Amino acid sequence: MKILGIDTSSSSLSVAVMDDDLLKGEFTLNHKLTHSEQMMPLLDSLLSHLELKMSDIDLIGVSVGPGSFTGIRIGVAAANAMAMALDIPVVGISSLESMAYTAGETAYTIVSTFDAQRDRFYFNAYRFENSELKALEAEDVLEKEDLIKKLESYDKVLLLGDAVFINEELPLNVKKAKRAVRYVRASSVCELAQRDYLLGKTGFAVPVYLRKSQAEIQFEERMSKEVNNG
Repeated sequence: MKILGIDTSSSSLSVAVMDDDLLKGEFTLNHKLTHSEQMMPLLDSLLSHLELKMSDIDLIGVSVGPGSFTGIRIGVAAANAMAMALDIPVVGISSLESMAYTAGETAYTIVSTFDAQRDRFYFNAYRFENSELKALEAEDVLEKEDLIKKLESYDKVLLLGDAVFINEELPLNVKKAKRAVRYVRASSVCELAQRDYLLGKTGFAVPVYLRKSQAEIQFEERMSKEVNNG
């Protein structure tokens, strides 16, 4: 089974192809160009290098968020459209889970984070149990201070994602992940998609945002001011 993995949930863009348990190829970019400009050319280039066509793909896995609103919409829409055109299944994968899986099996509690703006972070914590990645919490949006308190509540923490750049001193029990595994890789999306496919968890991929967009927040604030001043 050839699996295409797509991640557009952050500033980086990653695509990968896995054939059963073998990673055939993976391209990851972190560039100023938008995902809408880069994704299809990057995917076409990967398939060309692997001497494959889209019609060779049997399953698509895509990160559904949380993360960048625009990036998530682009990736999910593309994955659903390609799956429908090819009449193949698609699996939506949590970007926080994919990030944790990228870190690999470890005795640490793995904490995945994405910037949610205004000193807030998308968050979840995971541990490997019998080689299976298990979520310890429900996905959430935390204020920076609450995230630091959450980090302190665990024993040994491997921190991934945007929270590694918090200016305040992190708790002593926190270890920042190496740069190569701080963010989501599409190869992890492939592996998790294969897992969920074998469990029968396929269907239309749906974005997961966890919060309102910045535009929605600003609109509501502006309307509230107009009502109060009216």
